[in-house]
Amino acid sequence: MDYFKKLNDSSLYHDLRNRVDDKRVLENPNKGWYVHYIDNGIKREFYRDGIPDGDYLEDIHGLNLIYMRIDWSDIEKADGVYDWSEIDRIISAWSAHGYKFTFRFVTYEGNGKTIPFAAPEWVFYEKGAKFIKVGDAYEPVYDDPIFLEYLERFFKECARKFDANPLVEYIDVSGFGTWGEFHTWAGSLKKYPYEVLKYYVDMNIRCFPNTQIICNYGIATTTPDVGNDRREFIDYCSQMGLGIRCDSVNVESYTIDYGYDSLKTPDVYEFFYNTAPVDIEHEHMKFTTPERAKSGLPYIEALRQAHATYSGFHHWVREWHQNNEYLHDYIANRLGYWYFIDGYALPNEVPVKAKAILTIDVHNSGFAVAYKKYDARIRLFGEDGATFDLECNDCDNTKWHPNENVTEHIKLKFDNIPTGKYKIGFGLFNKDNRAIEFAVKNEYVSDGYVILGDITVK
Repeated sequence: MDYFKKLNDSSLYHDLRNRVDDKRVLENPNKGWYVHYIDNGIKREFYRDGIPDGDYLEDIHGLNLIYMRIDWSDIEKADGVYDWSEIDRIISAWSAHGYKFTFRFVTYEGNGKTIPFAAPEWVFYEKGAKFIKVGDAYEPVYDDPIFLEYLERFFKECARKFDANPLVEYIDVSGFGTWGEFHTWAGSLKKYPYEVLKYYVDMNIRCFPNTQIICNYGIATTTPDVGNDRREFIDYCSQMGLGIRCDSVNVESYTIDYGYDSLKTPDVYEFFYNTAPVDIEHEHMKFTTPERAKSGLPYIEALRQAHATYSGFHHWVREWHQNNEYLHDYIANRLGYWYFIDGYALPNEVPVKAKAILTIDVHNSGFAVAYKKYDARIRLFGEDGATFDLECNDCDNTKWHPNENVTEHIKLKFDNIPTGKYKIGFGLFNKDNRAIEFAVKNEYVSDGYVILGDITVK
């Protein structure tokens, strides 16, 4: 945060930087931490087995999302028979404590002893979809038309439950590759052409037209290096409004082969973060040595470089938090947007029915721009407890980019405002009327509005 930047020279300007609270972790929507609650399918209880019944992790700051990476075979156990009971139970329990949810639907896990069929057995042996046997595991032939027919039917069933569902934050591009990561490592190592990979992206877009979709960084590594296919695929996904995620920060080989931040494709995130979220997932914590972790500094650098909105940790949450509380809280504020108000200019007195300009200086100290536009509102708080809302249509928080100082000029009309003395407040609110928290001391907040100062209508 730049405390020494030159602010507005107006004699009416009020410098508010002494009201900053950058220590408290803000609990804001559409950003933050998630926990891998289901990973490698429902059959595998790893990670969630460390969360006791009744513990909803509400003391862990910035934890907003439950991530569920489920297998097709978990749900459609028989042809056309869908069992959502376990997912419904989890959603019911955790949503009651304010959580939202993200999903990936997987067709191959690479672990034949535990999960030989991530895609259901019946799609191969009853319907005749082609497969490649890798040890005890059944990897789909991803461009087989029978497989694609039934996979899309499954996605349409998923969309029936989740598309435009207010409890669903986003869905990963699903169906292709080991663990759904758009590669065939720990599998056949078979390469597929650009057209097949694009088909999976289009199928997800087709089935979930009302949901934010995030593609895997495998689009930049799996695509065959033929002509401009890699760049064309990246451009296509970003232009279709997809976000992007990385599953591999601090994986041992990545820390050896790539830069300090261990990002394999550091260039790709720039194509996405201005318009859609970036999700950076840390390596499984049990595999991360102190020598690789380096007190979390490479992790922070990866989040900063990629402009991360979300991040998740592969480990038992309580153990992670106990061992990394300060790192966790530091990251929690910076994931996505983190808004500050530096000051404002407005006449101290305005006539009844006057028009005036509120000039307000804000900055975003988060890693990323907000990918949702929030409703900017102005409220006057009278000495007698009365409140009056002023029209405020001139403010767009999606243009508040990380580490940029922004000056907003908001046109105010004081029509129908009684004479008197008021506190003037500025706030952002989402479509559920939830206030977006700013990094300001609590005594300067009322009803979700940041109290800027005083104004008299006369």
